[in-house]
Amino acid sequence: MAEAFAIIGLASSIVAFVDFGLKLVSATKSARDSVHDTLPEVHEIEIILEDVRNSNIKAIQGLAGLQLSQGERHIMAMATDCERLAGELGDMVQKLKIRDDARFRTIESSRVAFRVLRRGKDIDDLRRRIEKLDARIRSNVQMILDRERGSEILSDLNTLKESQRQLRINYDSKLDGIQEAILRLAVQGQEARGSQLTALKENLDLLEQERIICQRQSRVIKSLYFPELRRRWSQITDADQFTNTWLFDPTRTNFSEWLKNGDGIYWISGKAGSGKSTLMKFAAEHAHTAAALKEWAGSAQLYTASYYFWNQGFEMQKSQVGLFQSLLYQILRRAPTLIPHICSNDRLDHERWEIGDLKTAFESLAKHSGLSTKLCFFIDGLDEYDGEEEDVVNFLSFFSASTSADIKICASSRPREVFKPFQQSVCSLAVQDFTDEDMKTHVRQRLQMNEKFKALGASQPDCEEIMAQIAQQSQGVWLWVFLVTRDLVHAVNRNEGFSTLQRILRLFPPDLEAYFEHIIEGIKPVFRVEMAQIFLITTEEVQPLPLFAFSLLKRESRDSEYAVKAPILPASENDVASTEEQWKSRIQNRCGDLLIVNDMSHPIFLGSPVDFLHRTVRDFLQDCYHQRLVEMVAPQSGFDPLVSLCKMTLFLLKSVPREDFRLKSSINRIIGLTDELLYYAHEVEKRSQAPHTASSPVADVLDELDRVNCQHARSLRNKHWTHARDLPRARGYEEYREGGNCNFLALAVQARLVRSPDGRS
Repeated sequence: MAEAFAIIGLASSIVAFVDFGLKLVSATKSARDSVHDTLPEVHEIEIILEDVRNSNIKAIQGLAGLQLSQGERHIMAMATDCERLAGELGDMVQKLKIRDDARFRTIESSRVAFRVLRRGKDIDDLRRRIEKLDARIRSNVQMILDRERGSEILSDLNTLKESQRQLRINYDSKLDGIQEAILRLAVQGQEARGSQLTALKENLDLLEQERIICQRQSRVIKSLYFPELRRRWSQITDADQFTNTWLFDPTRTNFSEWLKNGDGIYWISGKAGSGKSTLMKFAAEHAHTAAALKEWAGSAQLYTASYYFWNQGFEMQKSQVGLFQSLLYQILRRAPTLIPHICSNDRLDHERWEIGDLKTAFESLAKHSGLSTKLCFFIDGLDEYDGEEEDVVNFLSFFSASTSADIKICASSRPREVFKPFQQSVCSLAVQDFTDEDMKTHVRQRLQMNEKFKALGASQPDCEEIMAQIAQQSQGVWLWVFLVTRDLVHAVNRNEGFSTLQRILRLFPPDLEAYFEHIIEGIKPVFRVEMAQIFLITTEEVQPLPLFAFSLLKRESRDSEYAVKAPILPASENDVASTEEQWKSRIQNRCGDLLIVNDMSHPIFLGSPVDFLHRTVRDFLQDCYHQRLVEMVAPQSGFDPLVSLCKMTLFLLKSVPREDFRLKSSINRIIGLTDELLYYAHEVEKRSQAPHTASSPVADVLDELDRVNCQHARSLRNKHWTHARDLPRARGYEEYREGGNCNFLALAVQARLVRSPDGRS
C-alpha cells in the first residue's frame, strides 16, 4: 500500500515545482518594472527539483510490476518535464540576476532590464509550459482519485477502508474529505492560482499523512485481534425478556449507584449454573448500564469492554494475555486515536503481544492526563482462568492500582476462598439471592406455552403450586430449573397427570452432580465404552467438534492409522448428511441429554457442533467422573483422547473442499484446523510419560499434516504453506521471510513441540 502511495508524494512535489515555477516567472517579469525587485536563488530551484527526483525514484520503485492507470503513468512522466523546465528556469535566473560584484548598480540594472525585454518571448513561453504542466498535474490527480476510474491509489484507499470495516474500527475517517478537497482544488481556476496550488499540495501531503495514520491504526488493532475473541460471548444464553431487571432496582441492589458514582470493582458471585454469565452479558449490554455509566463519565469519553473467561477454550480464552488483549482491542477499535499514546512506534506488526507490553499499554492509558477517558470493564468467569487463582487477585489489583478513578470493573466468579478477602472489600452481590421471582416467571411462561399443561391447569389448580416449588427447590440454580421444567414438559406431552408431575419433581435429583450421575448410570451397558470415549474427547477439545467428527471413532477402532492413510479427498455432502443423521441419535443414546447437537454451522468446517448441555457437565466429568470414564475404556485399547483429536483433525483437514489457497476463507479453514491439531499435539507431548529424547507420540500425524497442507497450498508455488499466515509487514527486514524453505523443524517450533519425529529434541 505504501508503495503505490508514492505517486501521491510525486504529485505533491510536482505541484510544489509548478507553484514555485509560476512565482519565479512572475518575479522575472516584475524585473522589467523595477530595478529593485530581486529574483529567487538558483539553489531554491535545485532544492525543489531534488524533491521531485527523490519522489520519482520512490514512485518507480514502489510501483514496479503494478498495473498502473493512465493518470499514474502520466504523473510519472511529468518528472522528466520538471527536470527540463528546471534547467531552463535556472539558466534564465542566472542571466537575469544583478551581479553582486557590479561596480555600477544602475548600469547593471539597466543591463538586466534590457535582457528581460530581449528574452520576453522566452519567459512567456516558459510560463505557458509551466501552466500546461499545472493543467496536466491537476487533470491527472483528478484521474487517480476519481471514484469512477480505477487506479492503484484508489485500490489501496479502498483496501484500507475495507480493512477498517472488517476490524470494525470506529474511525472518523478524514480520507474521504481530503480526497474530495483535492478533487475540488484540482479543477483549474485562473483566480488565486497560487493559493490554490499551495492548498492542493497541502492536501496531497495530508492524504499521505492520513494514510500512514490509518494504516498504523489498522495494523495495531489487527495485531490485537484473535479469532476466539467473541466465541464464548456468542455461546452465552441471552436473558429472558422479563428476567434480571432486579439488577437495576435501587431498592434491591446498589449496582446502579455503583455504575453512576462508584469506583473500583463490583463483584458478582454465584453458584455453578446460577446464571452469572447470562447476567454479566445482560449487564454489559443493557441500555440502563450505558446511561448510568455516561452519567459517571461526565464530559470524559466513555469506553466499555467485556471479556468472558472460558476454561474449555483456547489459550487466549482463559489467560491474562487473552484478557488484556481483548479489552485493549475493544477500546482501540472504538478509539483508534488513542494508539499513539499507548503503543510505541517501533513495535513490529508481527510481534506477539506479551503480558508486560499489554500492562504497559493499560498503565499509559490510565495515567495519560490528556486523554480524558473513562473505562468500564465487564469480566466474567474469573474462576475459569487457567492459572494460579492468586494471579486473578493480582491482575485485579493491577487494574485497581493503575486506575485512579478512571477505570472500574464489574467481575463475576463462582465462590472461591482465595477471592473472599478481595470480595469483602468491594461492592458485591450473590446471584442466587435475587433470582427466585425470575425463576417463577420463567417456569410459568415455559409451562403456560404448552397447551396440554394449560388444559391440565384448568382442571387441576394445584399446578400453580408445582411452579412455585420448582423455584424453591432450585437453590438459585437456573440450570436445575431448566432441566426439571424440561422433564415436566415431556411428561405433559405424554399426557401424564398431575400426580406424575408431582412425582417427577419429588424424585428429581436435588443437585446437578447427582442429576449428571443419574443420567450417566442410565446409559445402557452396551454403549458405555463409546460413551466414555466421547466424554473424554469432549472434555479435551478446545471447541465443540462437528458431529461428523465423532463418526471417526469407529474408524479408529478398526485402524489406528486411518487418518494418516486416508486420501486427500473433499467430503461428500451426501455422505456427511447421512453420517450426521445417524449420529444425532447415537449421541443421544450414548450420552443422554448431557451433550447437545446444535443446528448451526461449525466455526471452521462442516456443521452441527456437539457441545455440553452446560459448563457444569464438563466440570463434573473432569472433577468427579474422569477416572471412572478412563476405567470404562479398556486400558489395553491404548485409547488417548488427545491423540484421537489429532487424528480427527488431520482427517478433517484432508476432507476440506478444494479451494484456491490464496482465498481468505480457504486459508482460515486450513489454518484454523491446523492450529487445533498443533495445540493437541503439544498437549500430547506435555502429558507423555516417554523419555524426553523419544520421538513425538504423534510424529506421523505431524509429518502428514505438513504434506497435506503443502498439497492444499500448491497455488502458493515456491512458498511453504505457512506463508499463508499473516506475515511481517514490509520493513526491509528480509531475514523474516523463509523463502519457501520451511521444513518440519519450523513447524515443530511453531507448535511449541520439543520432540522431532526422529527423536532429536
